[in-house]
Amino acid sequence: RDCGNYLGYVCECHLGTTFRYRAGILDPSAAFVQRNPEQTQRRLRTTSTAPDHGITVVVEAPQKAGVRTAFDHIRHREGLESADPGQAHVSVLALGRYGRSCADVEAQRDGHLKVEFSTIHSAKGREEDYVVVLDLKNRQYGFPSQIEDDPLLDLVLPPRRTPAFPHAEERRLFYVALTRAKRGVYLITDDAQASSFVEELLRHHPEIPRIGAGALARDDDALTCPRCGGRLVESQRGNNLRCANHPLCGHLAPRCAACNQGYVLVHAGRSVCTNDACASPPRACPRCVVGVLTRNNGAHGPFLGCSEYSSEPPCRYTETIRA
Repeated sequence: RDCGNYLGYVCECHLGTTFRYRAGILDPSAAFVQRNPEQTQRRLRTTSTAPDHGITVVVEAPQKAGVRTAFDHIRHREGLESADPGQAHVSVLALGRYGRSCADVEAQRDGHLKVEFSTIHSAKGREEDYVVVLDLKNRQYGFPSQIEDDPLLDLVLPPRRTPAFPHAEERRLFYVALTRAKRGVYLITDDAQASSFVEELLRHHPEIPRIGAGALARDDDALTCPRCGGRLVESQRGNNLRCANHPLCGHLAPRCAACNQGYVLVHAGRSVCTNDACASPPRACPRCVVGVLTRNNGAHGPFLGCSEYSSEPPCRYTETIRA
């Protein structure tokens, strides 16, 4: 940055236009990296016309479950569920802070998506439709990394005029990861060990949606069973949230049929999906105001029934689905 002090006259040219992504990715990523006052400050603009779904935080553990949730969300967003699995229509770049995370991606691949794994350092200059960023946990081999740099680097790096901004180099690396995508970015984290980078993004950009079972942790009331006051936890198969007091309590919060990503909870008589991006979750049951109406098939055709039909006491409310 100070080359003019050594070379004399220099001409500074700011590259302020991006052709890859739109404001949904541009605004949070640019604001994040430029919070470091030592970082070059510039106003960025975009000329891209590609669909921009911005940044989505996936809160789920273990990490491979978060990867699965992100891939399912991309397939749903792109309408690939009914597409021929042999034809990949969308490219996804999974980025790890370390190469060890490749195993969490390999197990989730299928024919609907063209998936490739790379470390972030190796991804500079790359671009794909979607990016899934891994290792966003507060631990030694997380992101930002907590491994100390080799002290020998201090012998070759220029002296700092001011105290170093925390994680300055890791912040630039995170910016690289965010800006490899053209259509959308998914950040995989764990609410119990959330990365400080994810927490900062959500603090400054509360509009960023959160999906995944762990997204419930931001609201303790959402995790309370409405029947017995127990804790709601994800079932083994992931089809619903069940009460931790099972089998004494049979309450279930089913997977949302509208988005197939979140779970449907009922608060104050109104149904809410844990997926922030879902705008039309199934209705709350008007009789018990605890369960939600789910689609079922009976002897006389399809009908809507309360999800609390097997609880104690059971709710037998039904509605006929009219053509």
